[in-house]
Amino acid sequence: VATEDLVYLLHGEGIETGVDLDALLAVSAWLEGVLGRQLEGQVYRAGGFPKPT
Repeated sequence: VATEDLVYLLHGEGIETGVDLDALLAVSAWLEGVLGRQLEGQVYRAGGFPKPT
């Protein structure tokens, strides 16, 4: 499970993680460039999702 997917799930369930999802998605974009391959995280691949309420 990709970290950003887990953080999104936890935030959606009302569990505060202290992780900035937008910053994590930026790291995913950087890492994809460094590795030279597409990452598997669904939240990242979708370009983010609406903030859970």
